[in-house]
Amino acid sequence: MEWGEAPKLLSGMEMLQQLDGVLTEYKKEDLKKRRTELFDHDKHQYLNKNYDVEACADCPLLGKKVEELHHTSSESISEDIIILVAGPNQWKMRIYGPDPEVLNALRGTNTETLVDVPNENIRFIANDASTTANWVQNNIKNYSPAGLQNQIKVSTSIAAGLLSISYPPSQGSFSNEAKPFIKPIINLLVQNNAPLLVNAYPYLSYIGNRANIGLDYALFTSPGIVVQDGSFGYQNIFDAIVDAHYSALEKEGGSNIRIVVSETGWPSEGNPGVATFEYAGTYSRNVVSLVKSGRGTPRRPGTGIETYLFAMFDENNKPGEETERHFGLFFPNQQCKYGISFN
Repeated sequence: MEWGEAPKLLSGMEMLQQLDGVLTEYKKEDLKKRRTELFDHDKHQYLNKNYDVEACADCPLLGKKVEELHHTSSESISEDIIILVAGPNQWKMRIYGPDPEVLNALRGTNTETLVDVPNENIRFIANDASTTANWVQNNIKNYSPAGLQNQIKVSTSIAAGLLSISYPPSQGSFSNEAKPFIKPIINLLVQNNAPLLVNAYPYLSYIGNRANIGLDYALFTSPGIVVQDGSFGYQNIFDAIVDAHYSALEKEGGSNIRIVVSETGWPSEGNPGVATFEYAGTYSRNVVSLVKSGRGTPRRPGTGIETYLFAMFDENNKPGEETERHFGLFFPNQQCKYGISFN
């Protein structure tokens, strides 16, 4: 492409296919035994090297433990944090950009990692296959020794706004505006046995509809069924959000696609009476309990929900609403905000 020439931007589907094509060739080589997922994150756009790092509330089916990491603050990502995450607990991580410092620290740790394509890179990857190949080489292959084979997956994360109907969960469906681009993505995920990543925020559901959504329903503290949807009973809106997406996938031919909750959390400050330390701690502990139980959702019982808590650190440098700076389990100086056990 000549300078000044308007780039031909590919659709999200074409971009995923391009990435998947490169990784298909990559899978033919010997790779490391951990799953790495590449996806476009639709919510956060970070400047310079302010990347988020998260560790996963692990899928109970893998028999691992639950933990979370996140970082976009004035503090640098220290190696001792990587050592903590990559230790014997075998936590999973998500990073919102391929930070060499983090990737180098993870070498040889067998830590499963989700790596985002940063938003500012997407147009270049979508425009040129060689750029895609270089990105994968520089940010994935260079950090991955032998053994991965077919375990690398390419996916994308979506927010609840793509659903035109989410209540009751059995009626969940993608909007007419979303279907033209989500349907091809669903087909690609089915073909490659890859999951769909969903950002699920009961906090946002609650503050957006307090007249119809109770706080107990959002915090997993309801003593009984709140929503009866046919044979399925829901005690918390987290399950309802996930199952609404499963219903939407089923309607578009994606009944076998597994959902990974790529973000969930509750802020501790910034919205008096709702964003509190008490509620944030309660929500995080109950998410951990849900994931560790392996019980799944009413629509997918017994299927553990791989879940990524947002986030480990408060983001004191993050722009936007005050609550956006207070989703962490820790302050930027690594001081714990409230007690939470992952054992």
